[in-house]
Amino acid sequence: MTLQKGESVLRLSVRGSVDGIMLGDTADRLGTFEQPVAIAASDENTLFVAERETKKIKRFDVATKATTDIVSSEYSVEELLFTDGALFWTSYAGVKRTTPSGGDVLPLASEHAASMVAKDGRLYYLASNVVRSVPLDGTGASRRETGWLGHDTPNSGLTNVDAFGFDGATLVAVQNKTFYEVTFGGAEPRALFRAEATDTFAPTFLRIDAQRYVWPSPPGIWSAPRPI
Repeated sequence: MTLQKGESVLRLSVRGSVDGIMLGDTADRLGTFEQPVAIAASDENTLFVAERETKKIKRFDVATKATTDIVSSEYSVEELLFTDGALFWTSYAGVKRTTPSGGDVLPLASEHAASMVAKDGRLYYLASNVVRSVPLDGTGASRRETGWLGHDTPNSGLTNVDAFGFDGATLVAVQNKTFYEVTFGGAEPRALFRAEATDTFAPTFLRIDAQRYVWPSPPGIWSAPRPI
């Protein structure tokens, strides 16, 4: 497990888990960067690190400690994702893609985006509180998965989504403390449960494993058993 703290990128050794929450033992400093804000890994020896101030994405070799500039972003990178042999990132300028060695940058979406999830050849992301998706290879236009599809046809009616994730093949969207199952193709969403215990509800992301849903919302981290 890797994480950023201050100017450093750390590797956390995992020694066990309780209810699916990993417990760390020791953290080793892998490298020092200019305000690292996002990390992605293509394998156990290769990391991609985004720096806030320089707006650069760098490839870092864990074994040799060698650092290589991959690409410069117009705005500070907010999230990195490595999947399908490519590197994706979000910023105020939208969603973009490049190869692990850099080179040409392919714009996938122009909206300010967050919370990227790759699923079945598509990249799902949150833009203006609506879940959208675009083909991973960039060959097609983006489409709405929640909100309004156009021609006055509602897809899910969820227009103020805080976070989303996938429970298997099912898209789960969170809006106003309620977790919804979203059916592709226009059906109305099905409410799964409501997070009444959360006083201040502003989840930044949603993680789903075999047992539970986990999400951060100040002042803590919350979880609920899988309802599906």
